[in-house]
Amino acid sequence: MWDFTVRGWRACDIPDIEDLFEDQDTAKEPQRNVADLKFEDLSIECHKEQHEKWVDFRERNLLRKMDLPLNQVQMSSTELLHATADQLKKISDDSLFSHGVKQYAIEVPPVPEEFPESSLKSAIYPLPISIENQCTTLGLARNLDKFSEEFHFSNGKEKEAKFLPLRKGKAEFNLDLAYRYSFLKTMEVHKKDQVNYEQFLRNSAENESVVAPT
Repeated sequence: MWDFTVRGWRACDIPDIEDLFEDQDTAKEPQRNVADLKFEDLSIECHKEQHEKWVDFRERNLLRKMDLPLNQVQMSSTELLHATADQLKKISDDSLFSHGVKQYAIEVPPVPEEFPESSLKSAIYPLPISIENQCTTLGLARNLDKFSEEFHFSNGKEKEAKFLPLRKGKAEFNLDLAYRYSFLKTMEVHKKDQVNYEQFLRNSAENESVVAPT
């Protein structure tokens, strides 16, 4: 897995399907040409089995959200307002195993198991957290750059904006491509700002870890 902010990679078990990962046609190539896809191929309503599972999950999720506050949370509004995330999580986890008398008749159906239970946990290795804001264009672009660098992908873009391009065969600037020049220059400034920001955060963390003499 690779999330643009909280990043990590997971070592997956692939018993009995190793051949699918060794064959380039199934490991790297798409199952179908994206250009040939139609609405019926993508709409969940057009796939009966998947649509039924989605409806069941949606109903169960709604009942679960109703059952938790109405039957499980025994807290006043003031206590709830000042509760910590750990306290709320414990209430949520405990509700999965609660069999007490309910004030409201809400029955949450069990989740059907599609895979056999396993006591073997996946090995997950955290990667450094990104300080980029992926809700902004610059932040997302920088995260995509990091993704390309870490997995050695070629994105085919210019590394830096050296000059505003000229029109082909003419001695005048191509203003239609000025946005690309402006964006790359802005990215250069953004990278420098982020380096300074990261250094500031590291220095602040180091200063907080120093215990003042008594």
